Amino acid sequence: MQKRTYFEAAPPPSVNSKPRAIKPAPESDHERAGRFPSVDESLLLSLLPDYCALVFPASPIVDENGVRESISRLRNNRDDAAFAYAYAAVTVCLTPPKEYLDASPLIADLVSRALEARSPIIHHRDLSIRRIMTSAFVRICFGFLQEVEMEFVYLREAITMLELLHLQHSSEGSQMDFRDRVTLERLHWVLFIHERNFVIAHEVQPLLTVPPPSPENASDLPRHVREGFDRLIALYSLLDEDFFRNWREKDESPLLTLEWIEGKQTELNQQLEKLQVAQSILSEIQRADLIVTGQWIRTLVWQMAMSKHLLSSVAAQDYMLLLFPVQRSAYLRRVLEKISRQSLEQQGRSIFQKLFELINTAADVVSLAGQFGNDEDMINWRDDCVYLIHYLQDFRGLDPMLEKILREKLQALESLQLTDLHAGSPVTRDHGSVMPW
Repeated sequence: MQKRTYFEAAPPPSVNSKPRAIKPAPESDHERAGRFPSVDESLLLSLLPDYCALVFPASPIVDENGVRESISRLRNNRDDAAFAYAYAAVTVCLTPPKEYLDASPLIADLVSRALEARSPIIHHRDLSIRRIMTSAFVRICFGFLQEVEMEFVYLREAITMLELLHLQHSSEGSQMDFRDRVTLERLHWVLFIHERNFVIAHEVQPLLTVPPPSPENASDLPRHVREGFDRLIALYSLLDEDFFRNWREKDESPLLTLEWIEGKQTELNQQLEKLQVAQSILSEIQRADLIVTGQWIRTLVWQMAMSKHLLSSVAAQDYMLLLFPVQRSAYLRRVLEKISRQSLEQQGRSIFQKLFELINTAADVVSLAGQFGNDEDMINWRDDCVYLIHYLQDFRGLDPMLEKILREKLQALESLQLTDLHAGSPVTRDHGSVMPW
């Protein structure tokens, strides 16, 4: 399988280098005298509905009232100003392109303002949940702008501040306000999910571990947000330390056994069954995220099984079959045909990276198996993969390197000499109904 590892090939940055997409916002004389860079507050407020629909469900830390408070203190508090600009930047990142046809300059400007507005950290009391979310939102924006090294910097910055907050409050946990304690635990999960997405895609070492189960009930969240986030936590809790160790070491890991593979797939099945019950109250954006994430985890476990030569052409469980990724490609195609592209693009780059992993794996299997098989199923699987590759190629802001990989996969599929054994007869396929999993 062809993978991209950014940090092995990237040259070391110059001490004085700056991110390509981010340029300091123009300053007026008043701003040089110490005033914060200004932006139209009506723009910041106008983004609140999109923030509540697109950003908050997956990062339920600062709610609408909290955002309004930061905007109201824009001129008086540097950290509130930084958060307000970062909130606006991440919301524009996930806003449908029909509203922001060329979003990158606006995002870059807002990120620049957020970073310039921040006050220095001199004492541990300068740390706050809002400041951590500023770094987390900036991290998402750098991912959108394809500045992977800077994305990594601000991810690690957010995690470092989180760990310091944990240390600060560990001795006074019982004295913490109930809501602050719940929010801090929730923030750990938000950054855990961010980090797991990044380290799987770019093969770097994670810092955060799966936190212990919390008895706290996040009743302050809207029901659909709480249910969707709980289901997301349940899926990502499967990516524990053993999972990542096995993923990193694969064929060398003594923990990667048939029993571990089957156990992980069983755990995944249990979580997906619970999701079926909750899906009716989730938004399409939440369902899209959870559907793709579930299939992505399945494929990661399948890849680990393949590295240990545990797969078979006659396995009792479908996830242990050699052709499992291509068999699931038909299902993935049906899902994408049912879900709006807008709902997927509003998930940011993480959803694209997961889809890329799914489609890249399926295309490799079809390209290999197609050299030895020539039947109706193989033709259908190839057609599914071609459709999925074209689907990915239409994503906005497609990374040039990934676009090149997709073109190569497409050429390999189209070069297969497959003949419809039922030519002249209609080929029927059971598309069925799109079940959640």
